Amino acid sequence: MTATRPSVTRDLLHTAWLLAVETALGTGAVYALIVLLFALATPGSGIGVLAACIGVLAAAVAVPLTAVAVSVRRGYRIAPVALVVVGPALVSGALSVLGR
Repeated sequence: MTATRPSVTRDLLHTAWLLAVETALGTGAVYALIVLLFALATPGSGIGVLAACIGVLAAAVAVPLTAVAVSVRRGYRIAPVALVVVGPALVSGALSVLGR
């Protein structure tokens, strides 16, 4: 029995929301790293700040990797390639706009 692949429209919608999540997490990870470094340098910073920053950094790595694996497994064709190729470009573009 052959597996049915999702339609191109569904693949594009899946790609769009995954890229939005990856862009938000990637941008947030950079700022979380900055906050984490300042929190480590400041005596008396709370454990909650450290835990939140480490959680954002872990999610920024785990979510795109998991999304690529799940997209490939479900038969999507555009989403895995876009997450690997376009995702980092969107994150750097968002950071350049926010850094001005």
